[in-house]
Amino acid sequence: MIIDNIKHIFNNDSVVNYYDNLTSKAGLLKSEGIIIKKYIKYQDKILDLGCGAGRTTIGLYHHGFKNIIGVDISEKMIERARINTANLDLPIIFNVSDALSLYFGDKYFKCVFFSFNGLMLIPFKKNRNKAVTEIYRILDNSGYFIFSTPYLDNKLTKPFWVQRSKELKIDNTNEKYGDILIDDFGLDNIYIHIPMSYEVIEMLNANAFEVIEMVPRTNICEEDEYIENELDDNMYWVARKK
Repeated sequence: MIIDNIKHIFNNDSVVNYYDNLTSKAGLLKSEGIIIKKYIKYQDKILDLGCGAGRTTIGLYHHGFKNIIGVDISEKMIERARINTANLDLPIIFNVSDALSLYFGDKYFKCVFFSFNGLMLIPFKKNRNKAVTEIYRILDNSGYFIFSTPYLDNKLTKPFWVQRSKELKIDNTNEKYGDILIDDFGLDNIYIHIPMSYEVIEMLNANAFEVIEMVPRTNICEEDEYIENELDDNMYWVARKK
């Protein structure tokens, strides 16, 4: 049921068109390029997980990372990504795959890149943990998991979160505190989890990852105005397989 709900949202034409527009208009973010190049060699094998319409996959390819595969749970996203790469005459492989059950063999990649807060779009802690376990499995020894999340640490005093705590009668130590349902693209109940940083650290440590770096996107560089208007001050994470 969870997977069906995610597919329903990300196969919606309005959502696909939004990600397609980001692919052509934004490409790889400056901050994404900086963080990837800091840890990953051009010849390394990379999985672009939750690739959408190919924004990051195509962007990484143009930055010199040729050994890359893009996967997404949405058939329509993958269809659009293939069209985009065909129009650019790029030999990039795209396939449909679920982050909770990836079809790759053990230790297949040097890097798994999960951009645009994708991990936190997976409903419920147990499922996010399962995705991280799968990512660990397909990473080579000392491989890198690079991803982004929103984070609650600097939002707790904002009116929305103060009111939420009162209404739910829970605080940020409760798993449900950061579970948000958003109405957008004409769709209801689009799920995202806004975690405290310690939640992410605990999840990574529980799956034998070592946190190498955690840095707010805005501390890396300033993006173009279009991007700044689209994004929150999300956190970039770099974790290495122990």
